[in-house]
Order: sequence, then C-alpha cells, then structure tokens
Amino acid sequence: MRFLRSPHVHASLCAATITVLMMLPAEAFPEFRFWLPLTLEQWIDKIQHVIAFMVMTVFVARSLNEFGWILRPVLMAAVLTLGFSSFLEVMQALVPWRYFDLRDIVADTVGVLLAVPMATRVVRSRIRRLSPNRF
Repeated sequence: MRFLRSPHVHASLCAATITVLMMLPAEAFPEFRFWLPLTLEQWIDKIQHVIAFMVMTVFVARSLNEFGWILRPVLMAAVLTLGFSSFLEVMQALVPWRYFDLRDIVADTVGVLLAVPMATRVVRSRIRRLSPNRF
C-alpha cells in the first residue's frame, strides 16, 4: 500500500483523470443566464478548471520534489502543468465532440498561479521534515 502514498502516483492519477474528463464528450446542459457575461454552466466549467489545475500543480510539485535533483520543483511544476493544459486544449480541437477554448487555458493558468503558494508550502514543509539540521 506504500505505492498508493507515492506523490508520483498522485500526480499521475491527477493527470490521467484530467485528461479523461477533458476528452469526454460534453453533455448539453441547460443554459442559465447569470449576471456575468458567461452562463452559469460556463462559470462552473471555469471553476472546475481552476480547481483541477491547482490540485495538479501541487501534486506535480510534490512529485518533482521527491526526485531531489530538481532545483525549483514548484516553478517546474507550474511550467509543466501549463504545458499540459495547453496540450489538452489543442487535443480537444482535434476531436469532433470537443472544442478549443482560450478561456479554459486562462482558467488553468489562474489555477496554477493560485497553487504556487500552496505548492511552495508543501515542498518547504517536506524539506524541513527531511532536513538533518532541524532546530
């Protein structure tokens, strides 16, 4: 069961889940008009993107930190997660039941930026916990 506690497994499962969810055919939801320019469905979709990529950034940072040879795991996690986000949006443009949406990339970027402080805290707490010179 130690395998399931690995940050590498968490990051991989998160990436796989996001990939599957972003490639599934989009169901037609009824459109509810909201006071903002997007429909309620679109706002919920963008919030889901923000949360998914926040979680993924933290998991990838933890995983990269486990390797130990990565100098800046949080920065690298942010870059990799944004690259993954852009890749998935381009892939959505290639399948007939999905479409490319630049607003999704913006929402993913917001999620990554919001995750950077959390990921930094997670990485630093792990470094402190493993450091032999604890005060």
